[in-house]
Amino acid sequence: MEAASEKEAMKILHVSAGEGHTLALTGNGCIYAWGRGLFGRLGTGNDSDELIPLKIPIKRLKQEDQLDVKIVGIAAGAYHNLALSGDGLVWSWGYNVYGQLGREDEMSSIPCPIDEVVQEGSEEITTANTKRDNGKRVLEATVVKAGGMMSLAIDRCGTLWIWGHCPLPSSEKKR
Repeated sequence: MEAASEKEAMKILHVSAGEGHTLALTGNGCIYAWGRGLFGRLGTGNDSDELIPLKIPIKRLKQEDQLDVKIVGIAAGAYHNLALSGDGLVWSWGYNVYGQLGREDEMSSIPCPIDEVVQEGSEEITTANTKRDNGKRVLEATVVKAGGMMSLAIDRCGTLWIWGHCPLPSSEKKR
C-alpha cells in the first residue's frame, strides 16, 4: 500500500515551461526544475544549468517553521517563476527587471514569498482581498500564471492581480 501512495506522490500533476527552463509539480506538492539556470530561474540558489530535474526546496522564512511548504500551483515566465502554496501565498524567483517577482530585488535564485501588494497608480497599499501578516498586507491567491516578464494571480474574491511588464491597453479602436 505504501508503494502506491509513494507513486501517487511522485505523479506529475502540472508542468510549465519558460524560455529555457521547465517546472513540474508533483502530487506531494513538490516542485522540480531543470533547464537553463541563468538569473537564478531554477530556484537552486545559483545560476547553473541542470539537465536532470532537481527538487526545489520552498521553506518558510520563520526559523520555527522550517518544514517544506506544500505547493498547489506553478507558473513559468520567460526568466522567472511563481508558485502557489496551499495557504494562498505566492512565491517567486528568477529575474526581476520589471518587478515580475513582486519584490524590489533585481533577481532571486531561491523562492521567496511575495509579502506585500501595492496597487499601481494608487498612493496606498490596497487592503481589498488581502490578509495581514505581521502588519503587512499579503495577497491570498487561488491561481498563479506567468507571462514573458509579467505575473498574474487571482485572489479568493475573484480579483485579477497583474504585476511586472504588463501590456497597456491600446488607445486605438479596433475595427
